[in-house]
Amino acid sequence: MDTLTLPPAAAPAPALAPFPGAPSLRRFHSRYLDDHTEQLDWLLDYDQIDRGTFEGEMLEVLLPGLQLFRETTSRALRQFGGIHRGAIGVARMRHGEGNLLYQGQPADRHVIVCGPGQEVDMCTPPACTLVGLVVDAELLLRHAPADTPSGPLPRHWVSSAFAAKDAEQSVLIDFVGDSLDLIAARPQLLHDAQAVDQLRDAAVLHSLNALAQTHDAELHLTASARKRVVDRACELMLSRPDEPPSLLAICQQVGVSARKLGYCFQEVLGLSPQAFLRVLRLNAARRELARHDDPDTSVYDVAARWGFWHFGRFSTDYKRQFGESPSSTLKRGQRRLPVVQRH
Repeated sequence: MDTLTLPPAAAPAPALAPFPGAPSLRRFHSRYLDDHTEQLDWLLDYDQIDRGTFEGEMLEVLLPGLQLFRETTSRALRQFGGIHRGAIGVARMRHGEGNLLYQGQPADRHVIVCGPGQEVDMCTPPACTLVGLVVDAELLLRHAPADTPSGPLPRHWVSSAFAAKDAEQSVLIDFVGDSLDLIAARPQLLHDAQAVDQLRDAAVLHSLNALAQTHDAELHLTASARKRVVDRACELMLSRPDEPPSLLAICQQVGVSARKLGYCFQEVLGLSPQAFLRVLRLNAARRELARHDDPDTSVYDVAARWGFWHFGRFSTDYKRQFGESPSSTLKRGQRRLPVVQRH
C-alpha cells in the first residue's frame, strides 16, 4: 500500500492536540470577515472575492481529538492555508450559489479530504454551507483495522477530493449534520458521558469507512473463518444487553475492519452488523424509557445515549420494532408507581 508519513512536528505535543479535553458546543455569528476568521480554530486565511456585505456563521461540537462543524458564509471566498497539524479534514458543500473549487478543480458535488500537512486552496460560492469534521490522524490510526500501518498514513487518507457517489462518504456527512442539529437543540447531551462516547465512536467509525480504500483481497475468508468472526461479534454484542458496545469497539476487539465485518454478517446472517446492533440498541432504549419515572427525562436524551442521532429515524424504527412510539413507552414508565416493599 502506498503510504505518506506524517510531517515531523516542530515540538512535542499532546496526542490529541489541538483539540480540547472536555466536550463543548460553540457557535458564533460574524458581520466582518476578519472577525469570522479570527474565531476559527483553523490555520486558514479568507479573501472575499465578490462584492457585498459579509456575514458568517459557525456551529461546532468539539470533543477530544474531534471537531464537527457547519460553516455558512454569505460571500464568495478564497480559503487558503491549513487546518490542524496532524489532523484530517472531511467536508462537503451542502448549499451554495455556484460551484466550489478545491485545489483548482470543481468539487461542488464532491467530498473533500484534506490530510496532514496538505495545503488547502479552495474557492467557495456565495451563500455557501460546508458540513464536515476535523479528526486527529493519530486517533484514526489508533482505531484503524489491524492491517493498517501504525506509523505512516495510507495515501488515500490525504487525497484532495472524492466523488460524493460513495455511500460511506455521504453517510459520514449526513451523520455530522444530524449530530450537530441534535446537540444544538439539546446541548446538555454533552454532559452525558455515554452519549459523548457513542458520538465519538460513531464519528471515528464513519470517518474510517469514508476514508477506506477497497481491497478485494481483504474479503477472501473461508466460510468457517467468516462464521468465527460473526460468532465473536455477536458474543460481544450480547454480553452487555443493557450497554451494547459501539460498532467501532466491536471491530477493534474482533480485529477486523468494518467492511470485513459487514461482509461476514451478510454471508452468515443475511443482515448487516449495523442492523443487528440497531435492534439491540432499540431494545436497550426501550428498557430505559420504560423504567424512567423522572418527569424531566426526554426521549431525545435516551435516544442519544444509545447512539441514535437522528430523532426522526429513531422514532420510525422504534415504532416499527415495538408497535408504539418511544414517547408512549416513556409515559408508561413515568406513570409507574414505586414498588411497595411488604414485610
